Amino acid sequence: MNHRTTRWLLAPLRQLRTHRLMAQHGPTLPYDTAWALITLHTAPDETTLVRAWAGEHPGSTAGIQHDRWNNLSSSEQRRRRAWLQRHGHSPIQLLNLDPLLVHSTGLHVLDWGQPPEPGNTFDDEQASGFISKEPAPRSGDGISRDGGERSPQADGRR
Repeated sequence: MNHRTTRWLLAPLRQLRTHRLMAQHGPTLPYDTAWALITLHTAPDETTLVRAWAGEHPGSTAGIQHDRWNNLSSSEQRRRRAWLQRHGHSPIQLLNLDPLLVHSTGLHVLDWGQPPEPGNTFDDEQASGFISKEPAPRSGDGISRDGGERSPQADGRR
């Protein structure tokens, strides 16, 4: 089967993954950016396709920037804290994409900023540049290719 046919057959699955990432991330992730991130995650050989798309749709500064925690509504802050407590990283970080790859494609991605530490009055970016001190999991460390969660017991690990 040629590459074009394969891409056409897998389009509904990619669309499902895109919508799932948008729901997990929240309202600040547009469909086009989510689609590009899912494409880079599930089919890294299609990087040239993402570069071509990003070249046709120039936006802000390329790369991954972080939003400001203090500008979020209290309900969005609670939702993100619950997600971070459960997963340790933002949905975009769980894709485990190389930030240099995202920058080289020309994508502008607005990821979650660092939640303020208790008692910290500094700006989010001054406090820390990362959501978690631990690195994002590598493939096979709890995240399936479709972005869903896998338990370590399902992999035979504890």
